Amino acid sequence: MEANSQVIFATAVFLITYAIIISEKIHRAVIVLLGAMVIILGGVLHQEKAVEAVYHNQMVFLKGVIVQSMAIPYEFKLPPHLMMQREQ
Repeated sequence: MEANSQVIFATAVFLITYAIIISEKIHRAVIVLLGAMVIILGGVLHQEKAVEAVYHNQMVFLKGVIVQSMAIPYEFKLPPHLMMQREQ
């Protein structure tokens, strides 16, 4: 693929992926992985370069934040005035 067509292809994949994420029809993690797979299989980015582009320290940090936030009960995540009223 020449450079101009790669940019158009990557932009189209990005916009389609983003539109599906906004629609919330399919889980966003699935859509992001499918979009990345299409970019790699389409020849825009080689798999080795894709792996090199991942900042692993940031990924470990985000995993830790996610695990910690899952350990906190939902009631303690928001100030009381921002919480939705529960139906009795």
